[in-house]
Amino acid sequence: MMIEKDVSKRYTAEQALRHTWITTTAKSSKEVVLPSITARLEAFQTMQKLKKAVLIYIASQSAEKEVAEMRKLFGDIDKNGDGRIFLEELKEAVKGMENAATYEEVFASVDINHNGYIDYTEFLAATLDSKIYQSEEILGNAFKAFDKDKNGKISPAELREMIGGEEAHCKEEVWNSMIKEADLDGDGNISYEEFIKMMNNFK
Repeated sequence: MMIEKDVSKRYTAEQALRHTWITTTAKSSKEVVLPSITARLEAFQTMQKLKKAVLIYIASQSAEKEVAEMRKLFGDIDKNGDGRIFLEELKEAVKGMENAATYEEVFASVDINHNGYIDYTEFLAATLDSKIYQSEEILGNAFKAFDKDKNGKISPAELREMIGGEEAHCKEEVWNSMIKEADLDGDGNISYEEFIKMMNNFK
């Protein structure tokens, strides 16, 4: 199964989206060179803000066996084992980006809460295999988590409630703008069909 069945072991949706970092115990001294991961990080940079938020939630709910490889990779990059990846650690570990500016741009896009480092959940969200997060079960559960009132649509108010934290005080236009990223019929909400299309899109 893709989702951790023991509810007590999961983060709540709100905790996940507020990016409480997970300390990793995986360690390795070898250099990590994985072109596929580099491509995923670069792809994450171009994704819509709403899709990133959904991936953060999905990453927080993923079963350990499904993300074991990514957890080990995080530990390989996080040389001092403090549960955080800083820009220099990313540069050293992931090769293949064109220049330093690209590293910085990708780093900034993955550091979603702008605290100067990439935590485990952010890293996992950015490197999840699409085969995992595009499954019907995973997307169905994610949509239900965002659809707080269970009316079959995600509203700007529900986004505010889910993402919360410091961003809860953002102006209404911020949440409306995120909704517009996937609101194909222009009704001011995101239906399940619109949600699925957004998550299956490349951006």
